Amino acid sequence: MKSFLILSFGIALSYGQINLGQPSSVDTLNCPYPNKDSCASYSTNSADYLKFASASSDRDATARTPVLIKNHGYAVQEINVTTKDGYILTMYRIPSSLSGATAWRAPVLIMHGLVGASHDWELNPADANLPYMLANQGHDVYIGNNRGTTYSQGHTTLKSTDLKYWDFSWHEMGIYDVPAFMDKITQVSRWNRMYYVGLSEGTSQFFVMSSLNATYTNRIILSALLAPVAYLGNATSPVAQIKHAEPFVNLVPNTVQGPLNADEFLSSPYAYQFCSNPLTSRMACANFMFFVAGFNSCEMNCSRVALYTGHDPDESSLKNIYHYGQIAASGKFRQYDKRPITFQDNIAAVDADPALGPAPADYPVENISCKIALFSGSNDILAHPKDVARIDAQLRRNGVLVQHIKNDYEHLDFYWGLTVKQQVFTPILNLFRTYTT
Repeated sequence: MKSFLILSFGIALSYGQINLGQPSSVDTLNCPYPNKDSCASYSTNSADYLKFASASSDRDATARTPVLIKNHGYAVQEINVTTKDGYILTMYRIPSSLSGATAWRAPVLIMHGLVGASHDWELNPADANLPYMLANQGHDVYIGNNRGTTYSQGHTTLKSTDLKYWDFSWHEMGIYDVPAFMDKITQVSRWNRMYYVGLSEGTSQFFVMSSLNATYTNRIILSALLAPVAYLGNATSPVAQIKHAEPFVNLVPNTVQGPLNADEFLSSPYAYQFCSNPLTSRMACANFMFFVAGFNSCEMNCSRVALYTGHDPDESSLKNIYHYGQIAASGKFRQYDKRPITFQDNIAAVDADPALGPAPADYPVENISCKIALFSGSNDILAHPKDVARIDAQLRRNGVLVQHIKNDYEHLDFYWGLTVKQQVFTPILNLFRTYTT
């Protein structure tokens, strides 16, 4: 797996999406963006654009979530949560606004994406930061960390050095992690019902929870799902093309049950320093992000690329990535396949062969009953528009899709796009004002 990721990074270095010879439209970006006329969603000369484009402070380079929150002047509480299967998770609470006013609106649980963590929500400037925007509107904000991240590697009986610890995917995050976070939020806030925001993996685990557990689904007022991932049949991101790494995985017994420690060599103080170089290094790092998530130079904030790569990727399990590979190969949104098959097999033929055992169950998305808003991007190569259209159609049949906002984003723009405040975060706040029960 490490060989596969290094190969991916090498390809990204020569991806060639950005012409290094062009001057930048905005000096503070040190990034050759197209001129403002080719980016219809904003003016590169606007005050808001210039403010958001400013480079990040070195103090935030590899800072952990509570430090990032404190650096922006907000109060923060660290809360530990134990799941029913023994995993000890950490989430961070922002209990008040910047002025210190105590939260009075319903709580919001915010979940990160694949090989990410809670810090991903803290890397924007404060006025374009979703947790802070919600806190300033009176919400009690909780930012979760899934099992396996560097924030959530505790367990009641296992150590993170045990292979058995890493025997999980986003399935377990849906059936165990989300309910555990929700119960703790209710215990702390005394609110039984709450809002949910998820991105990428955070949407997959929500689809799992809401299709299998009506008790918890009924406690969601509205869920805002960004770059939603249920189907991956059309995805071209390396995440969905994990089948090409299968020969590496099969060389090492039990590797698929182990950790994915990509952070050891792809995110670190050294990565921050490398990606801070305003000449070629920064462009290489930006190209790697484009390679994994999709290309959209109008939204990439090159002045902050080093900040992003100083934090991500975080840690997860190989099984988590492998599960995504399975749904990409099968074209179905279903549970982990434990049968002795490979991605090179004809999945339809395998499903029809009783000798190999039963096929894994599809998630019954027809059971999803809470209100949902989707946010998707035309340049997203992981949450591909054709795949998002499938879950859109199913949610419409359920009568639960209240809005689907589409733009030209790639996958990571839903965290850090230059216009994310206007195109995503403000609409989320408006939805939360509209749907209160």
